[in-house]
Amino acid sequence: MAKNQTRRSISVRGELYDRIHEYCETNNVSMSSFVENRISSFLNGSLMDEQPPLPYVEEYEPFSAGEAPSHPTTTQANRPVLSHSEMASEIQQHFTF
Repeated sequence: MAKNQTRRSISVRGELYDRIHEYCETNNVSMSSFVENRISSFLNGSLMDEQPPLPYVEEYEPFSAGEAPSHPTTTQANRPVLSHSEMASEIQQHFTF
């Protein structure tokens, strides 16, 4: 464990957490970066949104018939179905708001 902890946790309402999570997921931005940038902008009096640019992603080309993907894929049917509370619990394991 580091001697000087440089990161801290904050608590937010579940509804706000869900909105931030959805926004960040949609815009491919980490929640930490988003929150840090927004708070920093507010404290510095900036009126501009200082989000970093989205990473460059090559265009998606679907596989042609008979061509297999280079990595194994998981279909939606094989993914576990989680209730809202199970999903919230899973997310809370990775984020400390």
